[in-house]
Amino acid sequence: MAASYPIVEETFAEASAALGYDLWALTQQGQLKN
Repeated sequence: MAASYPIVEETFAEASAALGYDLWALTQQGQLKN
């Protein structure tokens, strides 16, 4: 979906920066890698 809608990628990038971890990876894989 991010490939079709650049705003999705931008939003996840902003959220990831604020949270300090890769939110996109979390939503895709279901867990964070340490």
